Amino acid sequence: MKTCSSCRESKPESSFHKSSQTNDRRTYDCRECVGKKIRSRGPEYHTWVRMRGRCNNPNNKDYPRYGGRGISVCDRWNSYDVFLSDIGRRPTRNHQLDRIDNDGGYSPENCRWATRLQNIRNSRVCRLEERSVICILLMVELGYDTKKIAEFFDTDISNVLVIGSGKNWTDVFMRLYSPSASSDAEHGWPISPLNKL
Repeated sequence: MKTCSSCRESKPESSFHKSSQTNDRRTYDCRECVGKKIRSRGPEYHTWVRMRGRCNNPNNKDYPRYGGRGISVCDRWNSYDVFLSDIGRRPTRNHQLDRIDNDGGYSPENCRWATRLQNIRNSRVCRLEERSVICILLMVELGYDTKKIAEFFDTDISNVLVIGSGKNWTDVFMRLYSPSASSDAEHGWPISPLNKL
């Protein structure tokens, strides 16, 4: 049996979650109290916890893409209150924490709230301009090899596949493939970015 640091109730060890370490002394919160803290602090707290896990915990599934490649959280942001003060509340539920320079760490100078679309376009596998995306769509339609397209544009193969399927850069995809994109649509002909040439 252990006593929860928050609610002070004695509970079986399996009910506890190791929450923090201070001055070589571990404090323990029961899972119920951890859940209450996360819900009461809002989505920003959850973002902060996930950010630190990706960078600091080698057992985290995302660690190889973050902490494993040298992405760290600045010392200042070891405190949730300071993190929240620096970054502010998330503008809408559609916003995510985004690193402006994807090779840089999490710090006030390098982070912002961004929409999912902004975040995807700023990802390390997707630093493409709109004209490159249009070229990728054309090359996919013409049947070019996906690997060669990826090499040519210095991007990831999966990124080429996602762009070609219209799941990323949907605004560009819709402009090129929408019925208003070509007068051929009036005749029932297939819409294609090639029609724009």
